[in-house]
Amino acid sequence: MILAAKSGDQNSINLLGKKRDELSLVYSGVFGDREITENGFVIPCSTEKDDYKRTLISCKGNTLLDLSRKGYPVPNFTFLTSNAYELSVNDSFTQMVAAIKNIEALTGQKFASAKDPLLLAMRCAMPIYIPGFMPTYLNVGVIKSNYGFIRLRYGDEVASRIILNNLKTILSVLDPTLLKNPDVYRPDLSLGKNRYVSQLFSDAIEKRDPQLLNDPYYQAFFFLRKAYGIYENNAMLLRSLMGGRDFYPTMIFQKMICSAHDDSYAGVFYSRNIREGFGMHLKTAKGVFGDEIMTGGVVVPVETYFTDRNQIKNGFPAVHHICPKIGALEEDNASPVTIEFAVEEGEFAMLQLNESTLDGFGALRATMDLCRSGKITRKRVTELIKPYHLKMLE
Repeated sequence: MILAAKSGDQNSINLLGKKRDELSLVYSGVFGDREITENGFVIPCSTEKDDYKRTLISCKGNTLLDLSRKGYPVPNFTFLTSNAYELSVNDSFTQMVAAIKNIEALTGQKFASAKDPLLLAMRCAMPIYIPGFMPTYLNVGVIKSNYGFIRLRYGDEVASRIILNNLKTILSVLDPTLLKNPDVYRPDLSLGKNRYVSQLFSDAIEKRDPQLLNDPYYQAFFFLRKAYGIYENNAMLLRSLMGGRDFYPTMIFQKMICSAHDDSYAGVFYSRNIREGFGMHLKTAKGVFGDEIMTGGVVVPVETYFTDRNQIKNGFPAVHHICPKIGALEEDNASPVTIEFAVEEGEFAMLQLNESTLDGFGALRATMDLCRSGKITRKRVTELIKPYHLKMLE
C-alpha cells in the first residue's frame, strides 16, 4: 500500500491517510504531554544540539548519537553525563530517574509497570574507547512484580532466560563468589534448570538486599553506584590510558533488546573478513544476550563468511537488509567497521560501532581497497596500517 501510494495510486493514498489519523489518536494517548529532560546531566537521543563533547557523553555515546541522527536502527537511549558523577547521592538519583523518564517518553513504556515494563541496558563508558573495561548491565528493571508480564510477553522459556540474566547480573555485583561455576547460568539450560538456578540466585539476593528484587529504580541506582565504584577503583589506570587526564564516566541508559528468543540472535558484524580483508564476517549466536558473546567463554558463536549479501538472505534476513549501508559506514568512519548488534524477532538493532581490528594481511588489503575506492585518504592509510600489521606480514 505504501509503495502504491508513492506511485500515485489515489485509493492507497486515501487509505494510508485514514490509517495515519487512526494511529495518531492511539499514540497521542501513549506519548502525549510527556516532557523530555535535557540539561547538563541528562541528554536524550532526540537532542537537536550538536556540540556535546565526548568528555560529557563518552566515546561510545558520541558514536550512538551520530548513528541515531543518521537514521540507523539504534534503540532509544539517554545519557546520564559525566557531570552527574560529581553530584551528591540524592541529586545523582534524581537525575538518573529523569534519564529513565526520557526513555519512557520515547518508548511509551513504564519502568515500574507490571503490565508493560520498560527494561533497560545500562552501559558505562569513558571519553576514549576502552573495550571491555567499564561494565554493562542488561535487563535492568526486571523485578518480581513484572515476572508475570514477561512470561506472558515472551513465553516461559525466554522469560526464564531474561529473569536469570537479571538475577545473575545483580548477584555478580553483590557476591561474585557465588558465580564461579559458569555452567549454572549457561544460555542453553532447560526451563526447569533455569527456574531452579533463578530461585537459588533470588534467595541469595533476598538475604542480602531484597529491595533489589522489588524496586526497579533502586536496582538501577545500585548498578550506577557500582559502575562509579569500578571507575574509582581503577582511576589510576584509566588516567594513564587517557593521557594523564581525569575524565569521569558516562552512563548510557538504553531500551533493552531481547535476543534470547530461539528465532532471535545477537552478534558482531565485521565489514571486512578480519584475516582476508575481503568479504564480510559474522559472529552470531541464537537465544542469547549480546554480552554472552562479547565476554566469551560460555557461548561459542557461529562464524559466517560471505562476499555477496544474497548468500545470507535466508539465514540472516535482518543483516541482509542492513548490508547496503556498510559502505557508507566505512566511508563515514574512514576505516573497516565492527558492529555489535541484536536481532529481536526479525528487527535489526545496532548497539555499537567501532573501528575494526584486523590481522596483518587483512588490514593491508582492506585499507588499500578503501583508499583505491576513494573512501579514505592516503594519509589515513598510514594511520590504519600499524607497525604490528607489518610485523604480522613478516
